[in-house]
Amino acid sequence: MKLLSQVRLVLTDLDETLLTDDKQVTPRTMAAIRRLEEEGVRVALCTGRAVEATRPIAESLGLHHLVCCNGALVRNSAAVLAEQTMPPEVTAELAHFFGSHGVVYYLMTPEGFYVSEINEAVNRASQMRGYAPPLLQPGQEYTRAHKVMAPGAGPLFAKTQSHFGHLAHIIYHPDYLEIAPEGIDKSWGARRLAAHLDVPQHQVMAFGDALNDVELLAWAGVGVAVANAMEETRRAADFVTLSNNEEGVAEVLERVLRAREAGEDE
Repeated sequence: MKLLSQVRLVLTDLDETLLTDDKQVTPRTMAAIRRLEEEGVRVALCTGRAVEATRPIAESLGLHHLVCCNGALVRNSAAVLAEQTMPPEVTAELAHFFGSHGVVYYLMTPEGFYVSEINEAVNRASQMRGYAPPLLQPGQEYTRAHKVMAPGAGPLFAKTQSHFGHLAHIIYHPDYLEIAPEGIDKSWGARRLAAHLDVPQHQVMAFGDALNDVELLAWAGVGVAVANAMEETRRAADFVTLSNNEEGVAEVLERVLRAREAGEDE
């Protein structure tokens, strides 16, 4: 067992990991996070979400550090600490590609979080997310982007990879595609946040469930997959906890707290 008592930075994914299926942070999970913060262990959200859809959750938990857009944007409450973006021409090519296939897409940019079309599915997603991105205006797709997300584009993965695999990092999910700048994943942002906080790799714990968490869990000193995680994500982790609906993150954080109190590991 890795030394839980030495953990000084916790990075956790949101959807299907920290959040229950109804997009809530349970009181038990909130209490564990706040106790760790009180003891000087930094907790940061590390998510594919845009900062606009992440900040309200961070504020409700009293957290100050975010790794958003699958690692492409790292910031605290006051400033951007590190970022990488796709060039405007790549963003515009991706927008044209998905638009030509009738796929609604989201752009996460330094200027804001936008959607190419507003329809019933987008409204449902906005309600679930707690943030409704504004409509992208003509010509606005020519911009630097931290991430492009294309719901429903899973069947286009091979074609997207063929067209853009040399220009960007494309993450497959059966229900959507996520496109980040070339060479960027959650571990890129996690490394930079850890360096900013002066926390060595072996004292970092990370939680996740999906393919965009694989590099993060493999890099962290202690990588933890929730029970509902995809098989590849489970293989990248040091161990598997309970599911998101069973408060798996809280269960491990409480073990960290007990280890710290005892001065040794279970």
